[in-house]
Amino acid sequence: MVFLASCASTADKDEATTPEDEYRNLMSAASYMRVLELYVAGVAHSCTDLLGQDDAIMDGISDGWKTRNREYIDAGRTLIMAQAYLNMKLRQAELGEDKGFAVARAEAAEFGAAIERDSARMANAHLSGSHNDQLESCNNFAHQVSTGRYDITPRLDRYLQLQKMVQITER
Repeated sequence: MVFLASCASTADKDEATTPEDEYRNLMSAASYMRVLELYVAGVAHSCTDLLGQDDAIMDGISDGWKTRNREYIDAGRTLIMAQAYLNMKLRQAELGEDKGFAVARAEAAEFGAAIERDSARMANAHLSGSHNDQLESCNNFAHQVSTGRYDITPRLDRYLQLQKMVQITER
């Protein structure tokens, strides 16, 4: 929830007023999708162990979510990769090819680590409590994911932002 909450300030805007706002909104949407993707996969994996189920059951639930949200996942990944590439070119122009590459690589690694930390924090919060609480959370999670609670739909506050992200990457 920490990362998702930190994205909320830009998610409230339907329309960006400057190119910088537009960029921030798009990167916020891309980051949101990556955190959500890792969160769903992480909780599904943890629940497999907690429920003592075959990996295929929760993997199927997670894979179903990925299939239903593929266009958003792919658009987010595309934007994150494009940002990493552009940042590398910028750093190389500023610092030279080798040093610029090293700095950009370190920045990309920190960005990825921050996303992983946020999704792990969310998964841990989801699965906190007693063992019985965790089992109940896992059963609820499986049902919620299967029935679309975590899907990208118009009911989501940031839906327009996510739609715009998809449109931009389809160009």
